[in-house]
Amino acid sequence: MRRGTRDLRHLDAALDGGWLGLREAIVARSRLPGHPLAERAAALAKTLFPDGLGFLRASYNEQWTLSQLHLERIAEEDLQPEIDAVGAGEFVPYIRNAQIAFGEALGVGESGIPVDDTTALSRASANLGDAIADYGRILAGEVDRDDPASVARFRDAVAPIDRHRATARGRRGSDEDAPTDEDVVNEDVIDDEGGPELEEPLPPVGPPVVEA
Repeated sequence: MRRGTRDLRHLDAALDGGWLGLREAIVARSRLPGHPLAERAAALAKTLFPDGLGFLRASYNEQWTLSQLHLERIAEEDLQPEIDAVGAGEFVPYIRNAQIAFGEALGVGESGIPVDDTTALSRASANLGDAIADYGRILAGEVDRDDPASVARFRDAVAPIDRHRATARGRRGSDEDAPTDEDVVNEDVIDDEGGPELEEPLPPVGPPVVEA
């Protein structure tokens, strides 16, 4: 059974609230001068939300995908202990549950939604791929090749996308096949004039989505 617009809005609001609460809790702790956890909280906020929460204003399918990337980063970089340490640990399980419910409603969860219109499915998949490519180009546009810190930030930001691309191509489960820093940022990523480029097209990250 398809979910109506009202249901999607409710689930979207729940997911938004989780991410907003997590960021506010971390930032609040960083604003306590002299507190032993203030610096750790500030660093954590920059790590988790280098571009803020703009992804929450994206369309439903884009938001679900980018939210998933954030959750995967928390797991892959083992950030949960640090989140717990600054007093925001309860938000992550809430966000995960909201993400699952939102994904099920969109048809990207385990149960999915039966779809007859394959044209709409392909179109949604292509749109999602374009959205992720745009996101990557925005990140690449901020890279200063002569600044190691800038390059490191770019590598860190696009690593989840690169891992999804590797998975889509069937390169799963082998350390030697896992993308390296050189796969993410190398001589092919930066053009001759010093401007960053991305491989095109980026394949869709996550399953295709059907609008209600």
